[in-house]
Amino acid sequence: MTTKELIRFKEFEIEHHIKPIKNIYLKIYPDKKIVLSSRRLSKERLYDFLKEREGWLRKNFNTIEVEDNSNKLFGEDFDICEFREYFDFDTFYKDKAKEYITKRTKELSEITGLGYNGIKFRKMKRRWGSCDSRHNLTFNTYLITKDKKFIDEVILHELCHTVYFDHSKKFYNLLDNFLKNI
Repeated sequence: MTTKELIRFKEFEIEHHIKPIKNIYLKIYPDKKIVLSSRRLSKERLYDFLKEREGWLRKNFNTIEVEDNSNKLFGEDFDICEFREYFDFDTFYKDKAKEYITKRTKELSEITGLGYNGIKFRKMKRRWGSCDSRHNLTFNTYLITKDKKFIDEVILHELCHTVYFDHSKKFYNLLDNFLKNI
């Protein structure tokens, strides 16, 4: 169970998520929201941790550029500013990704003749997609923010992994062949 509280540390407002975890995590989101996650700690221990990380916090907080309240869907901006307080971005993007990418993966699978077992969606930090040894495809929910051509390239990339699990010359030849024809 997670409990939330607001902490003020110098000029920063930090949302503290108290949950049964071993370590302390500090994250800055693209909208400059700062979240600290930890088990229940004393105020002294929290402030000691924040003092230790103050340099990192300042450096990273100041490098984030907040966009103009717009978000992307299929590579195009759409303004949702008036819905921000009611809007769950992760759920919105996951629903849109499931709707579009599932349909498009099926279409591209039929065109290429490359089969897959199932599709999952989740938030990933460093990947747009993956394919496991059972031919299950996993796509980043934020892939839906990219343009349709890029989405097709990622889908085809993962479908080609159902034939070649590496990034060999054979893999890229197969991928290039499909990219030319789509």
